[in-house]
Amino acid sequence: MVRPHHHDDAELTEFGYRPELKRTLGNFHTFAAGISCISILTGTFQLFYFGYASGGAAYWWSWPMVFAGQFMVALCFAELAARCPVAGSVYNWSKKIGNPHLGWPAGWMMLVASIVTISAVALAKSRGTVRLRTRDYRDKPKVDPRYFTHEHDVRVMTYGLKLARRIVSQSALSGWAGAELAPGPDIRSDDELLDYIHKTHNTVYHPSCTVKMGADDDASAPLDARLRVKGVEGLRVADGSAMPDLISVNPCITTMMIGEKCSDMLKEDA
Repeated sequence: MVRPHHHDDAELTEFGYRPELKRTLGNFHTFAAGISCISILTGTFQLFYFGYASGGAAYWWSWPMVFAGQFMVALCFAELAARCPVAGSVYNWSKKIGNPHLGWPAGWMMLVASIVTISAVALAKSRGTVRLRTRDYRDKPKVDPRYFTHEHDVRVMTYGLKLARRIVSQSALSGWAGAELAPGPDIRSDDELLDYIHKTHNTVYHPSCTVKMGADDDASAPLDARLRVKGVEGLRVADGSAMPDLISVNPCITTMMIGEKCSDMLKEDA
């Protein structure tokens, strides 16, 4: 039975997601090329001492080789972005919508042919804590993320796994989809899916909202509306920790704008 699109849209809206797609090829083209080359080149640079100490002058050849490989990955991203609403680097997708010459450099990233679907809670409602461990500022704080302590996040993740299965089961993917490896076809109930989620979940590396900004009478907000630490003279926080809630996309550019806005407010208050 084919479910109408508006039914899926209604379910996503219930979780706070608006099924909209806003992108242009130019912007994604730039992002793909930049992130593909910069990310791995950064790692090459950071490991330079280790590589040079182990391989000597030959290590210099890693730079052009890595650049060439990542440039081909960027081309695949750009080609996929031009044809599909989502982009990836799976060989079969890029071969079908582009050509084999664009497909093979994407395939080297997938040593084992597979389709990977990921469920994520982009607008999580669970709230963690960051507390002082001792009076000594040099001691690391006590961080408790408290993942899945809000029912909303549990529902989103379990629904996401079910939706992923429904997508992969469509006839358009029948030529590529094989046996389900994880969590496995025998895992069906919400309790079983949640147990799998608890055992395998991880973050996507954007911790934030630990010193949120808020109104003057908001006791849970250490910062006021102008990023000033309440009760402390001459101290502001201008990074991702000031966000009251994490946005649903990569927070890098938003964090940069927080810094820009803070600099404007410093000039205004001078």
